[in-house]
Amino acid sequence: MRSLDYKTLRYPGHYAWVQQQIASFKTSSNLIGDLQEKMETSIPHIENNVVIIYTAIEGKDADGVLRRREAIKHVRPQLVGRHRLRAIQLTTAAPLLQAAQHLLDFPQ
Repeated sequence: MRSLDYKTLRYPGHYAWVQQQIASFKTSSNLIGDLQEKMETSIPHIENNVVIIYTAIEGKDADGVLRRREAIKHVRPQLVGRHRLRAIQLTTAAPLLQAAQHLLDFPQ
């Protein structure tokens, strides 16, 4: 059976806070804009953040032996060209770029 499981870890209370904000904007005609403004005024910017990526793959090899490989990466802020990007910017940009590349390679 093939499967993919993706999880993110957030600060305790993150989900509840976002849900509370969405509920408070339920009559808004600009929910995304209002939520973004609330986050920008309520949540401090952190320049030296770290993103930890853990990945594991498990399956049988060609000989039928069950194997597991795991890897952990720490992503820290870094310069890209002349711009210093935070770790969260680096790790969220990569999937977007991969999706764009896929659309370019396989146009519909």
